[in-house]
Amino acid sequence: MLVKHEAILANEFAKDLVLRTDFPGTRTVLVFDYENQFRYLKMEEIAGWKLPQETLFEEALNNVATEELNINKMAHDDGWEFYSFFLAAISPLHG
Repeated sequence: MLVKHEAILANEFAKDLVLRTDFPGTRTVLVFDYENQFRYLKMEEIAGWKLPQETLFEEALNNVATEELNINKMAHDDGWEFYSFFLAAISPLHG
């Protein structure tokens, strides 16, 4: 799963992605997560699975819950704070 800014919807490639809104201004996108890369999951791919999208998102959340998570508090140049969340296995801090 990736959480992206809602601006992703402006991209043509996003029209067929499996996504939902979990946080205002964002879209959570399902991905296949491989060892060294990820690939967006498309609606045409899941059509044959005959599973509700909600089931797929629940399974993705279950998978993420088993991974070590790195949470970093950061400050933007203009002073507001934000957090970044990375799975340890793909984080640039891992390792």
